[in-house]
Amino acid sequence: MSDRDLLVALGSTLVVLVLFGAVGTSFVRLVLGRWSAPDILAYAIPIGMGCFTFVVFLAGWAGVPYTPLALGLISGGSMLALTLGARAARPHQERASPLTARQDFVPLVLIAMLTAAAGALSVARSYSTWDAMAIYASKAYGMADEGSLLAAARWGSHGLEYPMNLPLGIMAFRVAGAESLPGSKALFPLVFGSTLAATWGLFRQRQAHPWLSAGSVLVLGTIPVLFEHGTNGYANLPFSFFLVFGILTLVEGRAEGEDRRQFLGGCLLALAVWTRPEGSILVGLVLLAVETADRLLKTGWNRSRAYLLPPLVVTVTWLVFQRSVGIEAEMTSMARNVLGSLREGATHLDAVYRTNRYLAHRLLTPEAWGLATAVLFAGATAAVATRAWRSRPQLCIYAVGGIAAWAGIVGFYWIVSYGADLSTWLVTGGDRMFLPAVLLLLLASLASLTEAARSARG
Repeated sequence: MSDRDLLVALGSTLVVLVLFGAVGTSFVRLVLGRWSAPDILAYAIPIGMGCFTFVVFLAGWAGVPYTPLALGLISGGSMLALTLGARAARPHQERASPLTARQDFVPLVLIAMLTAAAGALSVARSYSTWDAMAIYASKAYGMADEGSLLAAARWGSHGLEYPMNLPLGIMAFRVAGAESLPGSKALFPLVFGSTLAATWGLFRQRQAHPWLSAGSVLVLGTIPVLFEHGTNGYANLPFSFFLVFGILTLVEGRAEGEDRRQFLGGCLLALAVWTRPEGSILVGLVLLAVETADRLLKTGWNRSRAYLLPPLVVTVTWLVFQRSVGIEAEMTSMARNVLGSLREGATHLDAVYRTNRYLAHRLLTPEAWGLATAVLFAGATAAVATRAWRSRPQLCIYAVGGIAAWAGIVGFYWIVSYGADLSTWLVTGGDRMFLPAVLLLLLASLASLTEAARSARG
C-alpha cells in the first residue's frame, strides 16, 4: 500500500467514524434532551452505527442502490432530521456532573489505553476469524460491490438469516474506500471502549470513589474473552453491549424516574435485536425476568412502557423482511426439530448439565475470564453481608437479568444438542455466547462491592 493509499484509507475511516459518532450523539441528545459527556462516550459510536444501518437497510429494502451518492444522501438526511429533532427537543436538566481531573482522569486514561491496544491489534489482524470473514465482512463487501441489499444472500454464509447491523456498518467503510486497512475493524475496539466507558459512567453516576470506578474498568478491560472480542470482528461484543447496557439503562431510568432514559434503554435493546439472530428471543426473556423482579420487589418505580416500542419495531420489521424474501429463521427450524424429538421422548437433559459444567470450568480458567469469577464471588458475598439489594433493588434486578440471559443461552445449547455435536459448539462458541450473561452478573457484583465500600465509609 502506497503512502497515498494509506492516507486515503485513514481519512475515509475517520469520515465514517465521525458520521457514526455524529448520528449517535444527535440521537442521544434527541432522546435524553441534553448533553452528557459520559453518555456520549459510551453510546455515540454504537448507537450511531445502529441508527445508520437500520435506515440504510430500509432504503435498500425499498430498492435504493447502495452507491456513494445514495449513502451520502441518506447520511445527510438522517443527520439533518436528528439535528433538527435534537434542537427542538425539550431541554432536560443535566444530571451528570462535569468531568474533573481528580475524579475522571485515571478511568479515562485506562479506557483510552485499553481501547488503543485493542484497536492496534484489531486492524493489524484484519478479518482473520471465521464468523468475521464468512458472515459479516464478506456480506458487507458483496453489498458494496453489487450495490444491493439482497447481495448479502449470495455472499458469505447463512444467507439473510443474520440481522444486518454489522454487515451494513462494514459496508459503509467499503463504499467510502477505507477497507484497504481495513478501517471497519476500528468498530470493534471502539465498541470495546464504549463498554468500558459505559461501565465508568455507571459507577460515576453512583458517585463511587474514583479508584473503584478505575478498578471496575480495569477488571472488565483485562478479561481475555472481552478483550479478544474487541479485536476479532465477531458480533458477540456489540450484541452484549446493546443487551447489557440496554437493561442497565432501563433499570437506572426507572430507579430515577426518567422516562427518557428508559426509552434510551429500549433503543439499545432494539439494536441488540438488530445485531444477532437470537437477539429478539434473548431480549424478550431478559425483559420478562426484569419486569417480574421489579414487581416482586415492589420497587414502586415509574414504569414507562414506551421502551417496548423500539425492540418491537425492529423485531417485526426484520421478520416481515425475512418473510418477504422467503427466509425461515434458523431458530424456527431448530425448534421444529426439538418438538419432533420431544414427542419421541428425547429430553436431552444431559445437555443442560454439560453446558453449565463447561461454562463453570471456563469461568475458573483465568486465561479465559481473568478476575471475573473472583469478582462474582466477592460481589455476591458483599450483597448478602450488607443486604445492599434492599436499599438498591437495581442490584438484584441486574443479577436476575444476568441469570435469565444465562438460562436463555443454556436453552439455546439444549436446542442445538438435538441437531449437532454439543461439545463442538461449546468449544468453538461457548465463551462468546455467554458474554452478555457474565457481563450482567459481573456488573451487578461490581455494583454490590461499590455499595459495600460506601457502607464501610459510613
